[in-house]
Amino acid sequence: MHSTGPFTETKRAKRIRFVVIGISIISVIFAFTVQNQLLVSITKDKKQEQMITSSVKPDGITEVAMIKNRDNQSFLVLYEVEEKSFKFNTKSYVKIQTPISSILYDRQDRLWMKQKDKWVRLNQSLEKVEFNESSPEEKGIDKRILKTTKKDNVYKAKLKYDHNLVWSNTFTSNPIQTVPLDKEQEVWLVLFQNGETKVITTT
Repeated sequence: MHSTGPFTETKRAKRIRFVVIGISIISVIFAFTVQNQLLVSITKDKKQEQMITSSVKPDGITEVAMIKNRDNQSFLVLYEVEEKSFKFNTKSYVKIQTPISSILYDRQDRLWMKQKDKWVRLNQSLEKVEFNESSPEEKGIDKRILKTTKKDNVYKAKLKYDHNLVWSNTFTSNPIQTVPLDKEQEVWLVLFQNGETKVITTT
């Protein structure tokens, strides 16, 4: 004879318990799936854009800061450019953990980056040394405008300064940014949409 006391589980109660457990497991799996999809969506939305900035210092040394994407990771790299050969020598680099929306040099040739609506000053080792809510005064800010047209898979780019043509060139990739590498502004670094770069001259 089977006991039917208050602590004895009937077949119906056991069946209901298994159903409840099954529903709970399905709910947890669904929650994890939604969470993972949300994280993937957030990651895609926060994809790091590539960008460049340069500073031609009074002593003739040119520095270039560049954001590069490689192997699904983003890096901020600081280069020193040799004056005559325009060879790029890596000074330092850091992996980007928080997306950077802008990089620039101020009038004192100090490098800044913008993260989460805050400006951060970096030293030569790309360590954070100062924080600011407002934008620093950018060095060399002027009326440079880069315009690009595409025809037959060829991009024709024109850089103008105050309505005057600085250089004109054609490329097989889409140029999105350009910065000078010398005081005379005869040598320029061009950044393309695919992340590649190219040094060009105006002469």
